[in-house]
Amino acid sequence: MLQKGKKLYGIIHQRCPACHEGPLFEEAGYFDFKKMGKTHDACPHCGQDYRIEPGFYWGALYIAYGFSVFVSLLMFLLFYLLFGLSLNASFLLLVIADLMLTPFLYKLSKTLWLHVFVSYRHPSK
Repeated sequence: MLQKGKKLYGIIHQRCPACHEGPLFEEAGYFDFKKMGKTHDACPHCGQDYRIEPGFYWGALYIAYGFSVFVSLLMFLLFYLLFGLSLNASFLLLVIADLMLTPFLYKLSKTLWLHVFVSYRHPSK
């Protein structure tokens, strides 16, 4: 079971890496394209700064790219080899699936990137 204090908890729930309480993103949904991926400036709960330095989240783009390539290859193999669809049909389904997964992968990559550099601080008792 996931519990606070574990990296996976904060990543899955998209919570502050320092306290696992405050949300990372202003909008919880994935398809509000005006606010998609927009993080708070700091954690509303503990005050952890989410803007570590200028350009900090550029590294998250590499994670998103890697996820996208991996998922794309997996889906293409699934559509083409397992389901036996034509090359064109497999590619069309792949493009549609990629477009639908992009917001999720983008938020996941930003969350992972921040959790790599900020550690959980257990609240003092």
